[in-house]
Amino acid sequence: MKIAGLDISKNAPGCVKLTLDDSTLDITAVEFCGFTSVKKNEMSGINFFKKDDFNFDQDKFIKLEKIIFDFLKDVEFIALEDYAYGGSGDMTGLAEFTGFIKIKQFLDGKKIRKYDIPSIKVFATGHGNSDKLSMYNAFIKENELKPDISKMPAVVKGSGASPTSDIIDAYWISRFLQLELKLRKGLINLKSLDETKIKLFNRTTRSSPENILATDFIEKR
Repeated sequence: MKIAGLDISKNAPGCVKLTLDDSTLDITAVEFCGFTSVKKNEMSGINFFKKDDFNFDQDKFIKLEKIIFDFLKDVEFIALEDYAYGGSGDMTGLAEFTGFIKIKQFLDGKKIRKYDIPSIKVFATGHGNSDKLSMYNAFIKENELKPDISKMPAVVKGSGASPTSDIIDAYWISRFLQLELKLRKGLINLKSLDETKIKLFNRTTRSSPENILATDFIEKR
């Protein structure tokens, strides 16, 4: 089985794909796909593009989405951040691109899960207000198979560094999804998790009145 976590942004979306053992759902391989407009950051898995190549955001969305679509073509489950309601910046543009990605993946038959941003941070670090540096530090300490970020820019401040932070965030989202699937398959008992993760899977919000395990995946039927 292959699953993926997506950290969507207008300029530097990050994607991490996990290949899981069909019986145990343990990770057997990791791949990543990211983007950069800084030529020196181009490398295997990180795609370079010039911002001046696009007259409109929509041109860029189509270009980036095509690469993402090809990367995700063999994936069954996808998870991504839910919208940061009340967030700053060009939220309209982000929503357009995120919606474009979700619709294309939905039509391609993927099973889609949305996780709210505080929950992703809690999953990775134990704290819902963690910054990019905290997410990076947790990633460095992680002993599971993970993307090789050794040639990417180091994360030295809370605002993060692209494309490194994009790949790290996508990794944590993919790991969140992996754990959910293990719980759903009965490979792990919820009570066996630490208190923080138990609360995550029992958590409800105004926009999500049911907890994760009681919420269906978004999928074409």
